[in-house]
Amino acid sequence: MNGPTWLADAFAAIMIATAMCCGGLLVATRVRYGRFAGDAVLHLAMGVAMTWMLLGTLERRWVVPFAAAFAGAAGWLIGQLLRHRAPTSAPATQHRLQHLVACAAMIYMFLGLSLRSSGASRSSGTTAMIDMAGRSALGASYSLLALLLAIVLLGYLAWNVGELAALGGTRSSLVSAPGVGVGSGEGPRFAPRLMLGCQIAMGMAMAYMLLAMA
Repeated sequence: MNGPTWLADAFAAIMIATAMCCGGLLVATRVRYGRFAGDAVLHLAMGVAMTWMLLGTLERRWVVPFAAAFAGAAGWLIGQLLRHRAPTSAPATQHRLQHLVACAAMIYMFLGLSLRSSGASRSSGTTAMIDMAGRSALGASYSLLALLLAIVLLGYLAWNVGELAALGGTRSSLVSAPGVGVGSGEGPRFAPRLMLGCQIAMGMAMAYMLLAMA
């Protein structure tokens, strides 16, 4: 699936806005509560990385560090899943699993970037991210993996939309009660509406990028 440049640019603009929102939330929670909103850190990193990939401006020297960072985040999430052992249906478990899938998708896309030819660049109607050897050099099995990851992300996207709708009637607050919104499942949740909105935006962009590589 090829992607038009204007669509990639539109998603890049959304990712920039998402990263700015997450950065603002990190500052706000640090100043007001003396702690960081953990989800916002991961969303900020993903927003910056996806913006670079969508615009085709990510330098090759950043591919391995970014991939290693998301691999580390995936390892931490697996550790959290093993540590808390909440039911699979629990919102906290599902959010961890969603972030784990997102980290896997980021690693997949960075793997594709590492395999593309050094001369790959943006071309008319196609981003460098899509122009890379995501379809050819990675092979059919990797294309299938991209499709499966995109399907899972779209499923979580629908779930996030439902969660956001469920929060529609609640009082707006920077911090929600335990068990409400996005987070680890323990303690208060920072800006649940904002975090869900960021997850929805990133889920759409990530699914698009994966489908473009399938």
